[in-house]
Amino acid sequence: MKISIWLVLFYTCLISSCEVMMPYSNTASVTVSNEDTSGTESKEKDDINTFYSKYYKYVSPQGSIRYSVRMYYGLQEEILKEFAQFDVHKPFNREEFVKFPIASFFSPTAITIPDDKKSKAELLYKPLIDTIFSHPGKSTELHAEIIVLGFTDETDPFADSLLYNEVLSKSQKETLSKQEFYYYTSYFRAKEIGDMLSKLILERKPSYKKYDKIIIDLIQEGRGTEFPDVKRMYEAEDDKRRITKVYWKLYHQ
Repeated sequence: MKISIWLVLFYTCLISSCEVMMPYSNTASVTVSNEDTSGTESKEKDDINTFYSKYYKYVSPQGSIRYSVRMYYGLQEEILKEFAQFDVHKPFNREEFVKFPIASFFSPTAITIPDDKKSKAELLYKPLIDTIFSHPGKSTELHAEIIVLGFTDETDPFADSLLYNEVLSKSQKETLSKQEFYYYTSYFRAKEIGDMLSKLILERKPSYKKYDKIIIDLIQEGRGTEFPDVKRMYEAEDDKRRITKVYWKLYHQ
């Protein structure tokens, strides 16, 4: 894997702290409902190919919130076929993905990365995007899947009215139960990292032309108070649970 060793040494703050996680296995699948909304984010065309992206957002019966983006670069006449094959309700098993060695921890009162720390955060995650775009092989087609999972602990949502009001406002709901608050808090943290990864992917547009086709699926999901690692023990209020993890996979054509 072409990820520089400095990542292991770069132990710094995104929100409260970031650290390299020790390897461990974790299996999870998600069953989702048909409560979804979707829309087009962008469509651009060069001399031959078209760049097109579409997002999907929905809530599972258990309450977890998923936001998926499919980014496509290729022939315009193949767009409908490629998006018809995208299963927005697909469950996934984390053991089938590569875990990125950087995880982001959030303070109890934060769901976003401070503006003055975003450049450092991008430096931490840029090697992931570099690795995806420098995959070995002679294929001129690239298909990658990136999963960003957000988790949170059981800190009382009403202990900090500023955080509760921020989550409530961003959720566009009139009120939130305790469990809804936990799901939305973990979701917004996952989406904060996902938005940063999306920005890094779009910054690679000058290199798109060396490929005949690119498909990148970026899935961001808030898991609420689910344990980040089912093999570990946690406290109800535990900073190790306020975490966002990233997994990725390349599909060889």
